[in-house]
Amino acid sequence: MGIAMKKMTYAVSLATLATTAAVALATGTASAATPGTTAPELDPHTLSVPIAPGVQYTSNTTDRSTVLNTPFGKVTTLGGQIQVNNAAGATIYGQQKFAETPKAASTLPAATTVVAPHQAAAATKPVDAPAHDPQADFNSALGQAATQFGLATGVGGMVGGVGGVLIGCPVGIVTGGVLTSPTIIGTPLGIIGGCILGASAVGGVGAIVGGAALGIPVGIASGVQMYNNLHAQGDI
Repeated sequence: MGIAMKKMTYAVSLATLATTAAVALATGTASAATPGTTAPELDPHTLSVPIAPGVQYTSNTTDRSTVLNTPFGKVTTLGGQIQVNNAAGATIYGQQKFAETPKAASTLPAATTVVAPHQAAAATKPVDAPAHDPQADFNSALGQAATQFGLATGVGGMVGGVGGVLIGCPVGIVTGGVLTSPTIIGTPLGIIGGCILGASAVGGVGAIVGGAALGIPVGIASGVQMYNNLHAQGDI
């Protein structure tokens, strides 16, 4: 278990480090750090999961935002926007500042107090409250869990894929035309071909590994969150 956890930490951290390093080289300079925000608020739509030692993933289904913190930097997404920060907090790629602070970065998971169904009904249901709809509660909780899982696999696949490309291309360049044809070893064509083949091969594996590295623990955590919410509402 200890060896597996270390490997997972290394894989996720390496992918994020590779991403931040590449975009830093592409942009050339780093901007000032994003100004601090107010203290996080509790939000039942927020899910925060420790992926590995030093690696924390947080997402929010309200605005579909995510934050992946690692010892080497941070990746924040909001819809189709992305922001990459280095370990010092400076933005080195993507959005310099979001129009609105992503909820994944400004909220904390709301604690769910699990109580017996009859206690929940007695404590929270007013006398004139409308009839309780367990099916609607289940559909809502299931939708939130599915969204959390989808966000995690998407971010994990993106980070893992980019990291795999950045690792695979140099490997392909070093091997040159060995991956293509012996007649072009050491030639520019061989180097380019090796880079493309290495990037596509390792990038594809990286996307799968990254999606699983985030998707599996987040899927488990979102399932637990779904159960707790339904139990607290007296549905199960």
